[in-house]
Amino acid sequence: MEIRAGRKSSHWIWYVWPSLVGVRKTSRPQYSLRDLKDVESFLRDRTLRQRLMEISEVAHGHLSNGVKAEALFGARVDVEKFRECCTCFALVALSTGDRPLAELMMQCLASLGGALDSTTVEHLSKELKDFAEVKSVDDLHPLAALASEAPEVAVPPETGQTDRGADDSMA
Repeated sequence: MEIRAGRKSSHWIWYVWPSLVGVRKTSRPQYSLRDLKDVESFLRDRTLRQRLMEISEVAHGHLSNGVKAEALFGARVDVEKFRECCTCFALVALSTGDRPLAELMMQCLASLGGALDSTTVEHLSKELKDFAEVKSVDDLHPLAALASEAPEVAVPPETGQTDRGADDSMA
């Protein structure tokens, strides 16, 4: 895959690192997550969650080893899409007690300088009130500490199924 090689060169980011509807205008809205329920459904799908973590770990590895974000993702707009996705999944993972995913997304955001995507925060904080004032990874650390006191969410069984309808697939 392109990210493993250290440079994204084709057009696929919208379904690998999805954003929330309304965060940005996109030519591929069918890959956007509609709301908090969609994000939670995405994470309950073992395959989607695992693939998100795998590619995010690879991206974080490159970024933490000094590869510039624009070089890795190929364009500034894709860096921002990555930030939007990491912000979204960090907040939802913290809210659901998914510590491994929350930590990874926070590391990815830190490798981009630590700022969260403010539009994503604004959208999610309508339902996740604890996140209304967060702006950076530093703001998430106290919430992550609280999440680490809660029992960890079990990774879903390997069914590949979610509660989404059969004709309502994400990718």
